[in-house]
Amino acid sequence: MATAFWHDVWLGEESIAEKFQALYSHCKEPKQSVHTVISGGLRQLLVQRLTAVASRELQEVNNILSGVAPTDAEIGEAPPSQWQMGGRLSLQGCTK
Repeated sequence: MATAFWHDVWLGEESIAEKFQALYSHCKEPKQSVHTVISGGLRQLLVQRLTAVASRELQEVNNILSGVAPTDAEIGEAPPSQWQMGGRLSLQGCTK
């Protein structure tokens, strides 16, 4: 099952929806996986006009996402505890 971008706790200690509430309030499609958002971008999932607060939060989220780039597996398939910042997805410690 894929990790939900907005509602699962996959980066840090709270969900993206909880941490960036103004940005989440502008979301048109809240049921997207992390993989989908990282692959296709977040902006297309938001309403056209953002408030100033939501725009700042979008910039902050985009900065965070720029350091998360899976290479060896789809991001939605590995447990969040195995992800690492810096452009690589670590599968160390995963068991079958």
